[in-house]
Amino acid sequence: MIKIGDQKVKDVLAEIHRAMQRKVKKGSQVKEDIVRENRIFSIICRDHDIEPRKCAVKMGERFGCSLTGNEVIQVLRSRKLSNQSERKELLQWAGEVADYFAKALGGSRESYEKFEKRRKEPALKSGKKHDSQDRMAALMIYEKYPEIDIYDDSDSLMLLGSTLARYFFYDMADAVSEVYGFPQHREEKKKVQPAPAKQMTYEQALKRISQLENTLERTNTMLQDLQDEFDEQLEASKAKELADFFTRLNSEKYGCILDELLVVRKGMDELRKNNYELPIEIKAFSDTHMSDVVSEFNPEVILLGPQVKHLFDKVNERYGQDHIVAVIDSTDYGNMDGERVLKKAMKLYKESRGK
Repeated sequence: MIKIGDQKVKDVLAEIHRAMQRKVKKGSQVKEDIVRENRIFSIICRDHDIEPRKCAVKMGERFGCSLTGNEVIQVLRSRKLSNQSERKELLQWAGEVADYFAKALGGSRESYEKFEKRRKEPALKSGKKHDSQDRMAALMIYEKYPEIDIYDDSDSLMLLGSTLARYFFYDMADAVSEVYGFPQHREEKKKVQPAPAKQMTYEQALKRISQLENTLERTNTMLQDLQDEFDEQLEASKAKELADFFTRLNSEKYGCILDELLVVRKGMDELRKNNYELPIEIKAFSDTHMSDVVSEFNPEVILLGPQVKHLFDKVNERYGQDHIVAVIDSTDYGNMDGERVLKKAMKLYKESRGK
């Protein structure tokens, strides 16, 4: 239990809160994906072995979110946390870091040095740093020691993606260092002479300049990391939008156009390989545009995909007198055997002309 009534502890928490306010301003646009990830992370921080389905239930109980077990799995997979053994390694590392931090917050220099050493080490036994390890450590600290959340910074932490959470985690370490005078980056502590109020000695000024230079360097690095993270999210967003577009395009609503085209293209390739002459024009359209297509192209044969075979009677009644109407065999369609589909269409065409 951390003594939050201690003045130095209060000073550290105040510094951490100011750092959080700066980070929240930098990431002012709230992203639902990031909030959902952090909430899932916070749940697995409490229960390292929780199953995805139970995690989804906890999301509903704790945060009022409606998620399925599969959606939890997708989040874990996207953050490279689907491997259970690696996830346990990461959580164990984060737990150790949180414990060292709690003792350092109480003023233990030995624990602070252990915290500094452990937080810089890779979380995984393979020797690799996990992309989300600093983010997980920050969340773990607030989950294991909720008494430090006197400013409700844990709610704000849910808004931070990996980059901002990582630099907030660095700020947490700096806050302990500055309040207790612990050396940052294992530097020897400089001895300073007493100085009049509101004045700095030469050594203090050098130390302050060094702190500001470190802050500037870290800020520049953070901005570059944020830009990289933004670029990655933008590419992922574009890929998702493209995938969603093609999924909609190939839905029953649009007549499974992509499937139709693949069947037709494959069939044409096979016919060309067999030296068939193809004075044939083949097009695929959604059934919702059928009247316009028939009017514009006046096709000899209208083939319906098996997924819309229920429209056969209606289409045949309207166009059957002047056009051949048939349904593609479901086996041929499923096998994408375009050659058989085209041969059957040509046979129907020849039979109709012979009548």
